[in-house]
Amino acid sequence: MMGKTHFTIGLATSLLVMRPDSLGECAAALIAGSFGGITPDVDTMNQSNSSRVFLHALVTTLGALVVDFFMDLGICEAILANQTRALLGLIGFVTLWIFGYFSDHRTFTHSLTAMFLFSLCVGCIYEPLALCYMAAYLSHLLLDMLNKKKIPLLYPLDFGVAFKFCYASSKVDTVFWYIGGIVSAVMLVLGFIFSITA
Repeated sequence: MMGKTHFTIGLATSLLVMRPDSLGECAAALIAGSFGGITPDVDTMNQSNSSRVFLHALVTTLGALVVDFFMDLGICEAILANQTRALLGLIGFVTLWIFGYFSDHRTFTHSLTAMFLFSLCVGCIYEPLALCYMAAYLSHLLLDMLNKKKIPLLYPLDFGVAFKFCYASSKVDTVFWYIGGIVSAVMLVLGFIFSITA
């Protein structure tokens, strides 16, 4: 699947797992989903299409953190309250990110091991993000299993899964992109409505 599809499906998955009923939960789901959905493709980050998607995830995350900071939603406050743990999580995340960046496409970062390790680091940074991040990451792996090329779920074992249902840039990809966008928009609107009526 294409990066933009992983981005929107990651957001939708994160929002469905979080089921936000406050602005703080909306912000947390946006952060977890935007990065969780695209992290497996860090191994293609040097390509122009991937770079744009990673930039969108960064802007989404920074935007959510700015809103959190100025509206005192609790994410920044919780991270600062556990600075040592958050710093260790960040160091671990960046280390995995660098390792993934220099890996071949669809190897380490497309494995269950990488998903658990990245999610553990995210949980150290801010625990409520971990499950949503893991769900978004898993959505990426599941979507890629629909493609023609195998993904190594049990990396480094030479075992891969591919259902050979579609190509990355097919109409199926476009359908998933729309579904992810629509579900994300609906969940964010509902989260906002719940936050102002609570």
